Amino acid sequence: MEKVALRTSHTTHAGFASRAVAFVVDILVMSVTILVAIALVQALLGFFTLYGLVGQRVTQSSPFGAIIAGMTALIGAAIAIGYPVGCWVLFGQTLGKFLMGLRVTRMDGSLLTIRYALLRYVGYWLSALPLGLGFFWVLVDDQRQTWHDKLAGSCVTYSSKPLVGERRQRKQPKQRESWIT
Repeated sequence: MEKVALRTSHTTHAGFASRAVAFVVDILVMSVTILVAIALVQALLGFFTLYGLVGQRVTQSSPFGAIIAGMTALIGAAIAIGYPVGCWVLFGQTLGKFLMGLRVTRMDGSLLTIRYALLRYVGYWLSALPLGLGFFWVLVDDQRQTWHDKLAGSCVTYSSKPLVGERRQRKQPKQRESWIT
């Protein structure tokens, strides 16, 4: 199998620890987002039924409960899939990867397309199935790719852009030259 090198020679592939921290941050972001979305749906339902005063029979019925459960599952799935896939396609990084200074790209340095981002997302599940072996593969791979990276032809590298918490050099204001000496 032929290995494809990154376009830029000074790019450093991200290691296990920084990727794991970014993953945990992203799980937290998705969890909080899902909880807020579910709370919003519950508040809207409560508002429109006057918190149980109107339509109590309807809100406590089995079909209504099934609809709410289905909506909740749909919201959760949309966030769990849409957040990472959307961020990889649009920005090349999720919030967790941004905070850790990581970037997800194709092997040639370009951003993932929707197709490859979805393939990478499916690969997450394949990496997790055999006791997470696919995630730990980064420790033995020459290019630090996990199974989901290999499946999607992607890699995770350290970004060269300034991150949150990094000091940015302030530009010193130009001093005016004085005509009077």
